Amino acid sequence: KKTLKSMSTNIKVVPFITVWKTTSDNEDITIPINKKIKAKYNYTVDWGDGNISKSIADANHSYNTDGEHTVKISGDFPHFQVKDKEQLQLVTQWGDIAWKDFTSSFYKCSNVDVNATDTPDLNDVNSTNSMFYESSNLKGNRYFNDWDVSNITSLFNMFGGTSYFNQPL
Repeated sequence: KKTLKSMSTNIKVVPFITVWKTTSDNEDITIPINKKIKAKYNYTVDWGDGNISKSIADANHSYNTDGEHTVKISGDFPHFQVKDKEQLQLVTQWGDIAWKDFTSSFYKCSNVDVNATDTPDLNDVNSTNSMFYESSNLKGNRYFNDWDVSNITSLFNMFGGTSYFNQPL
C-alpha cells in the first residue's frame, strides 16, 4: 500500500522561455505584472546568469554584461506584457503557464519573433487584442496554426502592423 508520503512527486515544470538583449553593462530587464488582471501572480524567474527571483509583483534584474540573456518564467504568471520593448528578441517556449490574458503582451516589441514549437495554454484566455500589434519583425512559424483559439472572444488587431507575419492561426 502506497501512502501519500511514499509517492514520488516528479512533476516537471515547463517554463515560458524568452531571449532578451541588453546593449550595455548593468542594464536592467523588468518583468512587470498587470494589476488589472483578476488573477494571482506567484512566479519564479531564472534570469539565465545564475540568479533566480521569486515574485508576486514586478521582477527586475540587472545584468553585469551586455548581450543576449535567456529568461525562464514558471509558476502562476497569468499575463505577460513587455515594458522594455526593444530588449525582447525571441519567444522560444510557451511552457505550461496557464495564461489568462494576452492583451497587448508584445505590443510594439519591434525586435520580437517567435520560434517556439509548443503552443500557449489559451484555455482561460478571452482576449488577444493587440497581442503582437506593431511587432514589426514578427515572422512566427507554422506552429501558430496549432494554437487553440476556440475560447478567445476578441482577437482585435492581434497582428496589426506586423510586416512579415503571414501564418495561419
